[in-house]
Amino acid sequence: MIHKIYNKIELHQAIYQLKKNGFWFVDIPRTSSSSIKIELTHVYGKVYGKQYLIEKNYPIKKSPFKDHLTAIEMKRILGEKI
Repeated sequence: MIHKIYNKIELHQAIYQLKKNGFWFVDIPRTSSSSIKIELTHVYGKVYGKQYLIEKNYPIKKSPFKDHLTAIEMKRILGEKI
């Protein structure tokens, strides 16, 4: 299994949000991806959040998706159409 989704309702909500926003951010480790995801969360919601954040000064909502998913992994999760 490539990641853990908390529940099916949350997955459907996340997919809806991704469709509505029209993009997914592929966060590459060690490239300031945490800072970018913090801002994306504030603007677009928790679907762009992170599971784990070392910096405690930045409140962030936990995404239903594992951190640092590759584009191929996300494509498998969402399907070819999305």
